[in-house]
Amino acid sequence: MSTCPVCGSTRTTPTHHENGHEYVRCGACDLIRRDPLPTPAEQATLHRDYLPPTRALQRRFDLMSREVWARARRALSREHGTGRILDIGCGHGAFLAIMRSAGWEVMGLDVCPRGLAAARERGIPVGHGTVEELVEGPVTPPLFDAVSAFYVIEHLADPLGFLRACRAVLRPGGTIYLRFPETTPLKDLLARFSIDNRLYDAPFHALDFSPRAMGNALATAGFQDVRVRVGGFTVPIRSRDRFLGVLPAVCGDVLDLATGGRYLLPGVSKVALARRPK
Repeated sequence: MSTCPVCGSTRTTPTHHENGHEYVRCGACDLIRRDPLPTPAEQATLHRDYLPPTRALQRRFDLMSREVWARARRALSREHGTGRILDIGCGHGAFLAIMRSAGWEVMGLDVCPRGLAAARERGIPVGHGTVEELVEGPVTPPLFDAVSAFYVIEHLADPLGFLRACRAVLRPGGTIYLRFPETTPLKDLLARFSIDNRLYDAPFHALDFSPRAMGNALATAGFQDVRVRVGGFTVPIRSRDRFLGVLPAVCGDVLDLATGGRYLLPGVSKVALARRPK
């Protein structure tokens, strides 16, 4: 039995099996994780070719995510005006292109060569690797006003190492902006009706965070002023998917805005913002 990668507890409750993998819930901090967690070698192999392979698919991904990226731009601009931003798991650089057009100095990191090649075609400065490697490298990394990561942390076996590395490259008072899925409530609902699904995208997703689990992870990593919100929604390209995909997300977004973030609909993706202490 593996230990929780955030709090170290070994107390677990089985939740779901998917594609030959078992997922368990931490009895202490609510984090859902694959058990066992993937090894670094497995992670590297899984994500080397994870991104869309063609320009047509990249454009579709841009269209799906434009509202999420627009919300992120507005949120970070409210926090800092403009500044320097590092996008981890930058893919083909679409979000950084948006931030650059808003006056930000941008840099990206990814482990997928074809994503990096597409980002370079946009003129985005990018590097191959992880933020942990950037921090541990022989050259002192630059400091950033903001660090963003969209749908990255759920893939990682060491979320605390990732968050601490993000904190290390932020200026004091800098902001981390994370987008992450909250899949388990939907898995629980579908299980009641014996509906098979692949919502964890196993074996790719190693973790699934509730708002509580994400807040705990950020606080443990040394962040403060943690805020978890809905922060927009992706719009599926296929019309047959839009009703089922968008309706819950819109409801979650409306509830979030109407309650000032006091009520977050379970099962829709969330964003977390937090600050490195000054």
